[in-house]
Amino acid sequence: MSGEKHPNVTLDIGLGAKASLEAKVSTEIPAQSSGRLVDALTDVIRPFSERRGLKADQIRLQREEVLIEIARRARHRLEIESQPIALY
Repeated sequence: MSGEKHPNVTLDIGLGAKASLEAKVSTEIPAQSSGRLVDALTDVIRPFSERRGLKADQIRLQREEVLIEIARRARHRLEIESQPIALY
């Protein structure tokens, strides 16, 4: 056997595995729950928006007071200068 040649033998064993997992989760939020979420968000934002509204009201009142004071001073000035008050 020392002079015998052994032929090359190739053995191909193909092993493969494949796994696939797919999951779909679908849910529906009840209208009551989404309404509560909107209410909760409104409660979070409300103090900020109310402060802004209050500030806007205060500015509007200040402007009104300034306009009244301007009219008062203009009338006083016209009385001093003996000018008639013209109404348009």
